Amino acid sequence: MNAWLWAHLALIFSGILALLLAVIGAALYLAQSRELKSKHPGGLSTQLPSLDRLDRFHFRALRAGVILFTLGILSGFFWATDLRRTGDIFKDPKVLLSLLTCLMYWAVLTIRAGELGRGQKIAIGTLLIFVLLIATWMSSLYAPSAFHKSF
Repeated sequence: MNAWLWAHLALIFSGILALLLAVIGAALYLAQSRELKSKHPGGLSTQLPSLDRLDRFHFRALRAGVILFTLGILSGFFWATDLRRTGDIFKDPKVLLSLLTCLMYWAVLTIRAGELGRGQKIAIGTLLIFVLLIATWMSSLYAPSAFHKSF
């Protein structure tokens, strides 16, 4: 196997793992936020870390994930170039959805990095990225002629 393929797989899976951590942080942030805004905060709000701590955890995981995922996509392009199949990759729905996921990933990270980008909207954006990531994974199951299916 080509070194670019190994790099691609390692970086993509690391990016997905970091996104899963960001999703967990986002979900906990939303749960804590909802609990604190309720008229009767209960046991859950005392069990979870503060909103600020959850936000920092979410941001760190998001930042690591976007970098790893982007490097994974780039290494996939280098792998396709080595195979002389760069024309085929843009016919693959998984590649197109991966690029869209990466762009959305960067958009949420950019908004979050700004001073106004904290809170529930960023957490919801992270959850939407995760849904898009699942759709990306599912696309390879339902597109047998795709670039990823042939290897």
